[in-house]
Amino acid sequence: MTFYMSSRPAVESSDMSEGLGLWLARLLKPDYDSLPASEWMAYVDVVHTVVRKIAHFSEYCLLGVWIGVDIYLWPVSAIRREESSGDCMADRRSMKSVFLFSWIMASLYAVTDEVHQLFVEGRSGEVLDVLIDSGGALTGAALVCLVLSLVRPVRSDVAGRDISENRGGAEK
Repeated sequence: MTFYMSSRPAVESSDMSEGLGLWLARLLKPDYDSLPASEWMAYVDVVHTVVRKIAHFSEYCLLGVWIGVDIYLWPVSAIRREESSGDCMADRRSMKSVFLFSWIMASLYAVTDEVHQLFVEGRSGEVLDVLIDSGGALTGAALVCLVLSLVRPVRSDVAGRDISENRGGAEK
């Protein structure tokens, strides 16, 4: 989806986000339609810019989550092999690896996406967009690690009880 949206010429891309921006402008500022033309245009530009930047951040936040979950669940990765050793330090390293790898991969994609836009009619590659995208990817990677760190201790505790209960049952 990211590649597709970046492939759209500037006019087409702006039309899509301006529609949402106009709807938001009217929602946030009830007297929007009665503003003088100069204020109206300035307000639309601000809302339009905010909508586009939030879209960048959100899109890469989702990408960071997707990559993080994918890396965590990837069964042949070194990360999972370390984790299966049962070593507490390995678990910490693996969470750090999931975080760093997903953030770096999503951020690298942000760079390639902005370079790609240099070749699309009316579009430009923006360093600010890469920074916003990387911030979104960082947030997504952090969310994955936060959720995993909350879920994993619960799973370990439940698994530990099941094993000890089964041993207790077998000894009787």
